[in-house]
Amino acid sequence: MEEEISEKICVCALNRIFGFKPTIALGLINALGSASAVFKADQDTIRRLIGPFNGYEKIGREAIEEAQKELETVSRMGYEFICINDPDYPLLLKECEDPPVGLYISAMSPPSEIFNL
Repeated sequence: MEEEISEKICVCALNRIFGFKPTIALGLINALGSASAVFKADQDTIRRLIGPFNGYEKIGREAIEEAQKELETVSRMGYEFICINDPDYPLLLKECEDPPVGLYISAMSPPSEIFNL
């Protein structure tokens, strides 16, 4: 993937792929430095990091396109997607052993107010 893709789209894509196993997504982000770097890495690198049976083959252009569509849809519906590296992400949730890499929020108040940051 040569063009620059937003970190939020990449985090959303990883959340969609590894939503029930967030430690895999977090491990990839930590090992490669960012969610966008995960989508720039080759399949052999990803497979070495997470093993052959953990969904590495889903990391690609289609996952990015689906995540972009999802973010557009949730935005139209009035929801917000917060990435784990966003300053509004709940600090206590970040301390969990397996925090989700992304959260969907629907509220009248800003996330920082909701989570008392």
